[in-house]
Amino acid sequence: MSENNVPTQHWLIEGRSIALVCIALFFFLSGITFLLCYNHYNETKGLFLKKDRSAARLLSIVLEEHIQTIMKTMESYTNRPLLLHAVRNKNVKKAKEHLINMVKNSPYSESFVITDKEGTLWTSYPEHPEVTGRNFAYREWYKGVSKDWRPYISDVTLRVVAEKDLAFIICVPFIDDKGDITGILLNTHRTGGLVKIMKRVLIDPGASVVITDRKGNIVFNSRFTNEKEITPYPFYFVKDVAVNSNKFSVEVEDPLTGGRKRYVSYEPAVNTDWSVFVGRDNHQIMMSGLRYYIQTGVIALMLFLLFLLLLVYSRKKLISQWLLDRIRANEELAKSEIRFSELFENMSSGVAVYRGIDDGEDFIIVGMNTAGLMISHVQKEDIVGRSVKDVFPGIIGLGLFEVFQRVWKTGNREHHESSLYKDDSHSYWVENYVYRLPSGEIVAIYNDITDRKKAEESLHESEVKFRTIFDSANDGFLITDPVTKKLVQGNAAICSMLGYTKEEIKNLTIHDMHPPDNFSHVVDEFERQVKRESILAEGQPILRKDGSVFYADISSTFTTIRGISYLVGIFRDITERKQAEEVLKESEKKYKELIDGMNETVQVIDFNGNLIDVNKTAIEVLGYSKEELLAIGLHGIDSSLKKEDIKALANAMPSDKLQIFETSHKTKDGRTFPVEVCSSLVTYKGKQVILSIARNITERKLAEEELKQTFEKLRKSLIGTIQALSSTVETRDPYTSGHQKRVSNLARAIAQEMGLSNDTIDNIRMAGIIHDIGKVSVPAEILSKPGKISDLEMSLIRIHPQSGYDILKDVELPYPIAEVVLQHHERMDGSGYPQGLKGNQILLEAKIIAVADVIEAIASHRPYRPAKGIDAALEEIERNKGILYDEKVVEVCLKLFREKEFEFESTES
Repeated sequence: MSENNVPTQHWLIEGRSIALVCIALFFFLSGITFLLCYNHYNETKGLFLKKDRSAARLLSIVLEEHIQTIMKTMESYTNRPLLLHAVRNKNVKKAKEHLINMVKNSPYSESFVITDKEGTLWTSYPEHPEVTGRNFAYREWYKGVSKDWRPYISDVTLRVVAEKDLAFIICVPFIDDKGDITGILLNTHRTGGLVKIMKRVLIDPGASVVITDRKGNIVFNSRFTNEKEITPYPFYFVKDVAVNSNKFSVEVEDPLTGGRKRYVSYEPAVNTDWSVFVGRDNHQIMMSGLRYYIQTGVIALMLFLLFLLLLVYSRKKLISQWLLDRIRANEELAKSEIRFSELFENMSSGVAVYRGIDDGEDFIIVGMNTAGLMISHVQKEDIVGRSVKDVFPGIIGLGLFEVFQRVWKTGNREHHESSLYKDDSHSYWVENYVYRLPSGEIVAIYNDITDRKKAEESLHESEVKFRTIFDSANDGFLITDPVTKKLVQGNAAICSMLGYTKEEIKNLTIHDMHPPDNFSHVVDEFERQVKRESILAEGQPILRKDGSVFYADISSTFTTIRGISYLVGIFRDITERKQAEEVLKESEKKYKELIDGMNETVQVIDFNGNLIDVNKTAIEVLGYSKEELLAIGLHGIDSSLKKEDIKALANAMPSDKLQIFETSHKTKDGRTFPVEVCSSLVTYKGKQVILSIARNITERKLAEEELKQTFEKLRKSLIGTIQALSSTVETRDPYTSGHQKRVSNLARAIAQEMGLSNDTIDNIRMAGIIHDIGKVSVPAEILSKPGKISDLEMSLIRIHPQSGYDILKDVELPYPIAEVVLQHHERMDGSGYPQGLKGNQILLEAKIIAVADVIEAIASHRPYRPAKGIDAALEEIERNKGILYDEKVVEVCLKLFREKEFEFESTES
């Protein structure tokens, strides 16, 4: 070791010098540790407060959505004609039915109350008799709703019934079609019920949520449960601080924790005038970083101890030889390399080292840290020593290779901005910082920014979509400064409505958009929207550039542009709607004149059987006044139709077809008369109802009865004629006396068992009685011949179906009897006569008589042979089932005899 280093060595050897160095090092490391911990604390606090503000915004949206949903449901009920009618007349029974329905259909509602206009409670569900008849005009909710007679949400209050716990009340006035206030519908919500709503938003466990009313009283507190007394929120002043300073997270001292610091984030619930606060204890923020503080302190302590050991070690070795100093230097170098290696491997950014070859024409990969391997999707053993162009073929298209070459040649570091790396296997966005080491090697530090690029692209797409919606919307959009009332920007639709260009609109104020006569009213509406007291101004007069006026509905919302809050007005031209309303009024007038001029009674009926409207004819025919008819409903004039029948009729009724049926109506004096009702579904005053037109059919019914009696007389006359014809046949063939009647009875029984219609059964019975009428053309001596019949005689007998058809074909009969008589000897396989018909060519009635004819003929005595009996007859048809005789007819016939014990009746000759 040179002499120049001796003083230095002696200075280090002195104990006091080492102590001073240790103290200085201790304070230095302590300062660094404190700064790191403090910086981490501020970052952690910023993240927590950002989460709290987001949670407050989300909670305010969820709260407003919940309350607005309930309020709209209540408004829909207050507009129902039946409920309005019940409230106007204080009909407790009818009103309670609606209240019960509301409770069933409102999962978050526990009770509903109706008061009159003066605030006196007259019905509720569930019932609270202890407060029925009591006047509540002194309560805050009544003062709020009666101020402008608009829906109102009360401040937190103590309930006067049940558990007498904390609640808030949603009030909606009943306004009839004349604009008169007839009552108030109240919906009481326990504040404890908000727990279910708050659970829909995921809140950090370390944060507490407080919701206050417009007076600053606590509606909901996740930190403490208090449902029995009204408690002011001690940090309600945060709201004013946040609004005035535009700083929505405020530091306060919490008396509940001994004055410890607490951070409270504020967000307004716009449409309710309530406030949402999310609080967090500073101690909790600090404790969340405890692990980091401990780790940082331990690292600093280890560094301090390590340095202390090094000093002690150096002090002992300073007196050693130059060789020992050299060894110490080598050990320090080795430790430095280890620290570099650990730093290299544990960096969150990717780091790669390259060595240039061939005068910078290519670069060999020397090393790459763990983060770099993960970003590049490679393994270290697969890339070290290989050309960068072979490992990363996409580097040329990326433009990074040229950066390597420039940095290798010039030594100037370069930042290669975000670019998309892409090869056959992988694709990702990357950002590189490239510099040259003194050794000549190139180092690239890079990060995968794919997620950041996606977020940027998503943000850009969102902005494009907003701009597209803004510019292409059919409704007019105007962005206005709520303070100066100047127009900031408008879309194409509003420019078209007003007749101004986009540049001209920017020079206007709301004064220039409205007629002077209406300006005071317009300003009032504008101020109400700015104060968030209203979001819709209906039927506002708008002044065009050319001086003409049109009317529009204006809805509003707030938006923030570059940190400044603006009012966005959405204009919808309602000129066509106003014209349509006039046309609708005229149409309704013509409709009324039309139905009142009809001779038939007309009723408009809802699905519960209530009469909504009737025409003059209904009043005159039924003898009731219009009010009486509307009161008694459809059941009062037609008791046969029950409420469930009407609902079933409506549900089964096609929307585009008529449903016609007959019933009877009853007049006021008790008379009933038959009517034919023609019904269809129509839309009446925005509601689907049944339009029913009833025609008196008393005269038609009398005519039908007279026609029915005439038909019955003709039928009896026809039966008598057929019986006479049957008797004529039997007088010529005494040996087969009663055959036709027995065949007719069996055929009728088969038809009934097959479930055929009454007309078909009657046809079969009559055809059976005279099926052999054609035998009048066969000589009697052949019919009664006792011996074997010759072929010639058989041919004469076989013409009797045709003869029977010829006799009957010109007779006007209600059924095809002549055709049945003609076909009763046809067979399924075509072997029958006279036409040789097959299968479906033969009438079903003829198939049935054919089977009955065979059964009776085989079972009965004939001149040329004795009776063979029923069993032989059944065996014949069963054997030839599907061949000669219809299979289904045979099966039914067998069933009649074998299961139902059918027997032929004895018939006198």
